[in-house]
Amino acid sequence: MRPVYWIAAAAAIAVAVTLLLSSPTHDRRPGSSPARSPQALPGLARIPQCGAECDPIDARFLADLTLGRVSFWIQPWRAYLDTWPAGRLPSALGINFNVKPAMAAAVARLLHGAGFRHARVAVGWDTISYADPGTFTHEPQIRAKFAALHSNGLRPLIVLGSSSGVPCPARKVNLETVSPAAAGATTVVLSGASAARVVPGQSGFNPGAFGA
Repeated sequence: MRPVYWIAAAAAIAVAVTLLLSSPTHDRRPGSSPARSPQALPGLARIPQCGAECDPIDARFLADLTLGRVSFWIQPWRAYLDTWPAGRLPSALGINFNVKPAMAAAVARLLHGAGFRHARVAVGWDTISYADPGTFTHEPQIRAKFAALHSNGLRPLIVLGSSSGVPCPARKVNLETVSPAAAGATTVVLSGASAARVVPGQSGFNPGAFGA
């Protein structure tokens, strides 16, 4: 169910966009060309132009944007609105399930008793084994979390995360420098044995090791 304030916000956005489109100075900067209206773009001529009188939900927002086209006026998310009965709200409760595997069963049981039916679980790409991409580095812990959710009737929303520090499967190695690196330095000097272990284009520093 979408709350009333969502609908009010969508209506307010529709009014704001209409006012911007009607302004002759919209998106004008010194030396820039005038912003084109939707009517100037092929295939986008049927965009509603009735402002606050328009229904904020209009199927044309989806149907008029052909494959391969991009528009700053037509927004597909405004093409439909499902109004669900209030009785469905209790079954929509969810929570971010970021507990330790050892606590997963107890927490999942507690959440189920409190009425929760959904749980968000993040699984990072860096948890995939570098040596064996078909497995996880800590698969038993991951399985424990999902088993706990399954046993207690919580449906997981699995998010495949890719952090900036370790965005993909990686293998950690410790390398030895032969001289200190000054603050702000962009290069380091490695020992011969360490330099031999470096793979150009793949090896790099671990930002987490430096508090970044």
